[in-house]
Amino acid sequence: MAGVDEDKARRILKFTQSKSNSHSAWLTFMYPRLYIAKQLLKEDGVIFVSIDDNEVAQLRLLMDEVFGEDNFVAQLPTVMNLKGNNDEFGFSGTHEITLVYAKQKSIAILNQFSIDEDEMEDWSEDKKGFYKQGAI
Repeated sequence: MAGVDEDKARRILKFTQSKSNSHSAWLTFMYPRLYIAKQLLKEDGVIFVSIDDNEVAQLRLLMDEVFGEDNFVAQLPTVMNLKGNNDEFGFSGTHEITLVYAKQKSIAILNQFSIDEDEMEDWSEDKKGFYKQGAI
């Protein structure tokens, strides 16, 4: 499994379950999972990974390593809680980040989904394709 034998996998799991906050423990935990996810993707496949701001920088570097920088598609802010949660400095985080990578960006299938006939009135179309107006 991604160059990790069963004994090493047990040690990684034990280490990460001990509530270690180190970046290296988290990266060690994530690497084999992302490696396997890449192997499972079809050649034109795309992966979406949601994460909070605590590890997004490390995840971006790790995914660049596993998928290749050229296969990076997007980094999307994803609203999770409009009211937010105040931190110790009074800032309210309202979103997480979704990283999007392709297995092979040049043939990846993106922006192709079906819209039901009864939902068409909610959509508009321009030269780039269909879009839906968000709440203002």
